[in-house]
Amino acid sequence: MKKRLLVLITALVMVCACVLGLVACGGSLDEGTYVMYGLQESDGQKVAVAAGEMELKDGKITYGKQSGTYKVSGDTLTITYDGKSQDFTKDGNMWKATDNGNTFALVKKGSTPDGYTVVNDKTNM
Repeated sequence: MKKRLLVLITALVMVCACVLGLVACGGSLDEGTYVMYGLQESDGQKVAVAAGEMELKDGKITYGKQSGTYKVSGDTLTITYDGKSQDFTKDGNMWKATDNGNTFALVKKGSTPDGYTVVNDKTNM
């Protein structure tokens, strides 16, 4: 009887550990100030142009005078404002999105998009 109880308790502890591990999986976002970059590639040159800053905190986003919401699901960041949604995909140190043939990236302020040369960046001055 004691052995059966010990096995049951051990099994329950293992199940709880697995559940906690699965709950911890998925995407995460380091909240704070992000810089929006326009990404361009021409003749093998990768260039990032800073377009502005946005604040992401507690599921809310502020970009200039615009505000909206965001949520993270796995490696996808969905930003919604003015009734429109845009999905960004995690790629290294940035979240990237393409809209109308243009590629954009969100990068935590103080960092730059990996693999890109930043030009005309006035956000870190």
